[in-house]
Amino acid sequence: MTSPSAVPDVRKSCLGVAARARHVAIDDGALSRLASELSARPVDTPAWAEDHLASGDAEERAGWTLVLSALNFCFWEDEPRWRVEGA
Repeated sequence: MTSPSAVPDVRKSCLGVAARARHVAIDDGALSRLASELSARPVDTPAWAEDHLASGDAEERAGWTLVLSALNFCFWEDEPRWRVEGA
């Protein structure tokens, strides 16, 4: 689960992506209607068929961990802490 303190960083990085988008637009009215609709009813979240991080051997679990970590930190290229030289 994302920590609440990380949410502003995600929103900030997404704002930059949205500002440069040329072929995509966000319909603010539709977004507001969707938000109202979703908040008015409970969300039924289906369970995963299997726990990907717990299945497989150690190498497969390490692979999943690497992929998920790479995805989690790919949004902050301006932060030296997360930058990878040559990527």
